[in-house]
Amino acid sequence: MPPKHKILVIDDEEVVLDSCTQILDGGDCRINTASNGAEGLKRLEDLEPDVVFLDLKMPGLDGYAVLEQLKRNKNTRDIPVIVMTASITDDKGRRERAIALGAAKFLTKPFSIPGLLDEVSKTLQSRDKSPERPVKTTEKASRKK
Repeated sequence: MPPKHKILVIDDEEVVLDSCTQILDGGDCRINTASNGAEGLKRLEDLEPDVVFLDLKMPGLDGYAVLEQLKRNKNTRDIPVIVMTASITDDKGRRERAIALGAAKFLTKPFSIPGLLDEVSKTLQSRDKSPERPVKTTEKASRKK
C-alpha cells in the first residue's frame, strides 16, 4: 500500500536529513530530502508533499528565501511548512519572521523525537481536515480548454 503522506525535508546537514528519515519514514509517511534550498524548490512541485521541514540557516538560498518562494507559488503555497533552526540567537525574531512568511510551525534544533512526531501528526491531521489543495495547473492543461 502506498504511503498516505509525503514529507520533504530540506536541510544542509546530512545528520538532520538522516535522522528525520529514520524517525519519520515508513507506515503512512514517505520521506524525501533535499540538501539545499535550490534543490528543495525543484523537488517541491514534482513531489507535491503534504508537509515540508525547512532549515532556516543554509548556504546559498536560505530557508527564508525558500519559504518566501514556496508561499508565492500557487501550486505550493498551501503546503504547511515547519521551519527548523539550530540558532538560538534572536530566536524570537527568527520565529516571528518565519511565521510572517507563512510557516505553520517553528522548531529549535535539537528537537526531541516525541516533539517531532507530535508536530508532524498535528500538521498532517490539520491538513487532512482542510479542503483539498488546488489541482496543479500546467500550460499544457490550460491549452486543452
